[in-house]
Formats: sequence, C-alpha cells, structure tokens
Amino acid sequence: MQKKYFYHLSIILIITFFYAGCSENVENKSLNIDITSYRTDTNLLRSSKIYDSVVYIPLETNSRNLIAKIDQLEIESERYIVLDKDSKTISIYTKTGKFINLIENVNTWNFWIDNHLIKFFNSKKANEILAYNLDGEEVSKSKSNHYFKNIIELDSISHAEYYGYDRSNYAPYNSHNLGIFKGKEYKFFLNNENILLSKENVISTGRCFFRSDSITLFTPEYSTEIFSITPTSCTKKITIKIDKEASIPLSDANFLKDLKYNIKHGKYIVGLNNCFEANGVVSFQVVSTFGFFNFIYNINQQKLLKTNEIFKYSVFKQENPIGIATLGVDNGSFISSMPASFFVKMLRKSAFKESIAPFATQYWSELNKVTVHSNPVLIKAYPKKNWL
Repeated sequence: MQKKYFYHLSIILIITFFYAGCSENVENKSLNIDITSYRTDTNLLRSSKIYDSVVYIPLETNSRNLIAKIDQLEIESERYIVLDKDSKTISIYTKTGKFINLIENVNTWNFWIDNHLIKFFNSKKANEILAYNLDGEEVSKSKSNHYFKNIIELDSISHAEYYGYDRSNYAPYNSHNLGIFKGKEYKFFLNNENILLSKENVISTGRCFFRSDSITLFTPEYSTEIFSITPTSCTKKITIKIDKEASIPLSDANFLKDLKYNIKHGKYIVGLNNCFEANGVVSFQVVSTFGFFNFIYNINQQKLLKTNEIFKYSVFKQENPIGIATLGVDNGSFISSMPASFFVKMLRKSAFKESIAPFATQYWSELNKVTVHSNPVLIKAYPKKNWL
C-alpha cells in the first residue's frame, strides 16, 4: 500500500513539474525588447560583423517602369512585386531584377497575394477587388461583402483579415479586429483572454501583416506588440517597450485634436512597421514624429542595433552599401532598397578599395550598368546567427 502511495505521488510530482516547465516555456516565447535603454554598440557597426553576405539586385529600368520609391514588396513564385504609391503602379520583376510587366492606375496603399494572384481594392468602386496574375494580366473582378484594412494568405485554404480601429469603440480590442479564416471556418482572436495587448496609445502605420520565410508576423493598431499567426493560432511574440512619454494620450471626443497637438509639441511613437524575422534575427521599424528608426534584434544573443547607424557607418567608412528599412524576407535574407543615385555613389567609393568582394557576392563589373537614373536597387543582406 505504501509503495502504491509513493508511486502515485511520484507520478503527480512528475506531471506537476512537466506542466510547470511548459508554462515557463510559454512565457519565454514572448520577448521584451526595450528600445528606451538602447545604447550604440560601436563594435558591431561594421556590416560584415552582422551579415554573412550581401547581394545587390538592380531593378531593370525602361520608359514603362520608372519607380520613385518602393512602398511595399511582396515575394511570390520567383517574383518580386513592387508597389510605388507615387506613380500608382505595381511592377513585377524576376528575382534577378528583370522587368516582366506593370499594373497601372493602382490607387491603393496596400495589396496582397492570394492563391498566386495580386489583389487590391479598386478605389473607384466600393468593395470591388481587382485580381491580376503574376505576369501582370487582369484576370477577375469580384465584390467583397465587407471591407478589411489588411489581409494575408496563410496557406492554400487559410487567410487572416484585420478590420482596423473602430471609432465607436474607445478600447479598439474587440473580437472583430483579427479574424483567421480556414475554408468556411473562422475564429476571432484579439478578444481571447490568453492574449493581453498592452493597449498603448499608438497610432497605426498602415500595414499589419508581414510575411517571412517560415513565419507570418502581425502587429495591430494601437499596440507595440508583435504576434505570430498561423491558420489556427495567434501568439504574442514580441513586446517593444517605449517611453511612457512616447505614447499619445487619446480621448474619443478629441481624437484628432489631441493627435495634432501632441505630434506638434512632443516626440511621440506613432506605430510599428516592417516586422520580419530571418535566421534568428528580428527586424522592425519604429515610426515617430521625429522620423523612422529601424532596428534589428538578435534573439539568441539579445543584442539590439539600429540599422540607421550601420548605414551611417558604412557611408563614413566607405564600405559596401547596406539598406536601412527591411521590406521583406527571401530565403534567409532581409531585403531593403536604396535609390540608384546613392547606390552608385557609395559603390564607386567602396569598389576602388576592392571591398565589394568577398563580403558581397558580386563584383563591380556586374553592377556598372546601374546609373543615377536607374530604378532603386534591392539589397539582400543575410544576417548571421552570431554577431561578432
């Protein structure tokens, strides 16, 4: 009898420790990145200490596809798909930068990929969605029975929709903000008691979904938190800590008045953008009234760097051009861009020192067709798991 008692007690203790360990692991999944205590690590500013290699992809330039800047980049089926809001176009390129086709009169701030189709709302007709194939040919028009702020495909039968802030609800975290749809089944997540948003008074920057190689990240409006989403789950992954003074005090009655006053008189954080992950490194952008601040964070080493500073250091030391803001992730690399005029200027300085190789996987002769009048150059930088 005594043996049975100790046997059952041992089983209970083992199960208790097992679940305690699981709970601890769940807590550890959520990272806290404190940007308020950021200090520059001058030993890591040299880009070759952060990245294994860099690849430059000049986007083909001709009279049909002149790009002012890249507002959104999506990667799909060996294609780079580029939105330029200024020219109101979506340009399609191969992964080597060869121009395929142009979609014109695109008066939208966001597009998405769905079942290998490029889709966006038609600004001239309410709730009409235009669809183009990856060669830039229009294939269909359809009506949506509701208007979502952002949408992203999670797999062949699942997608997530975000509906944005509802002015009638002062605390905009209701069960109808984030919906994940799997066929005819759907589930809303932001009201889940297991997901507690910080409810920071932060203004949205526009996009909410960001697709990396093996993970889709989501950051809602009025939050400094980043979630990973799958067809069946929404899990808090990162919380960005900001100064208390950086949040904007909002009241429902004086929403615009408070916003304009505080932007004019103070230094405020107004949202998160460009949240991506590659090779154990997280990239994100903090948008403030004083500008755009881009960070990369090494999860294993718990090291934080501003890519703005790496860029400035590259200019000062005349090293290989490195982009600042991450636009996407492709096979373990962060993709950014740079105006051709600046790229040519930097490249000429570094090429004379023969520093473009072997850190970059190309030579000067391969890039000398880029001129100051060319389209922006894509920069693929492969982050190291361990920063030296």
